[in-house]
Amino acid sequence: MGIERASSTYAVSCGGSGVPVIYSVRGISKRFGVVQALSGVDLDVVQGKVVGLVGANGAGKSTLLKIIAGALPPDSGALKLDGKPLVMTSIAHAARAGIAIVSQELSLFPTLSVEENLLLAPGGRDWKSRRAFARRAREIFAKLGANVALSAPLHRLALADRQLIEIARALLQNPRVLILDEPTSSLHAAEVDRLHDVIRSLCDSGIGVIYVSHFLEELLDISDSLVILRNGKVVPERIAPAADRMNDVIAAMWAKHPGRLRSDRKNPSMNLIPPAQLLRSR
Repeated sequence: MGIERASSTYAVSCGGSGVPVIYSVRGISKRFGVVQALSGVDLDVVQGKVVGLVGANGAGKSTLLKIIAGALPPDSGALKLDGKPLVMTSIAHAARAGIAIVSQELSLFPTLSVEENLLLAPGGRDWKSRRAFARRAREIFAKLGANVALSAPLHRLALADRQLIEIARALLQNPRVLILDEPTSSLHAAEVDRLHDVIRSLCDSGIGVIYVSHFLEELLDISDSLVILRNGKVVPERIAPAADRMNDVIAAMWAKHPGRLRSDRKNPSMNLIPPAQLLRSR
């Protein structure tokens, strides 16, 4: 049996709406030398909802995710879980608190089997029954559509299967907050659809999700709200996550009027995201 975490009934009001906030980030700042990576960033992870985190390269997304996941301490600001202050010293510490991350850089070991990789996840060794662990792993694989044997050597698997195993590792931690950093970068369209179905199912069970993807079409499809970062700060404009607001999102990322995006893309010095990177071929 895996780690069982006592569920909390504590609910924090989100903007006065009474929506339960599981995890809140307030005034987070981080500096690396002369570079101010983050400045006064706020973000709420709401129970049963997906918050999409958007920003151009260098906007501060990776730094913020590392802080939220326990891998990096902030210089200032506060993290709260169920309204209580949370100070973390590692990703393992965060996992024990109920926060799991699927990083863009896969953290799997090619020389080990699939099962051995899963057991190395935070809390993997706390399962008292190896049989129960294997059964739960297969259940998660089935939901993700991963047709993979637990005994299979990881190095023989396709990159898409490895990405699904990384996601399965996070789900095995039974998280209350799930952070997905570019979870679909190696997946085909059908696998993306299946993953989004799993995310919606997780949200129905009360899990809060932070979702990052440079495929904006997918991010806008799965997100319930957006936090847009630009130069380490949250963009104040509130933009609804809808397909017809994509130009507005891109404009907010670059502080441009939506009508100027087409002409700006002709200027290489602007270094805007090419349209092909925003949409996935289906």
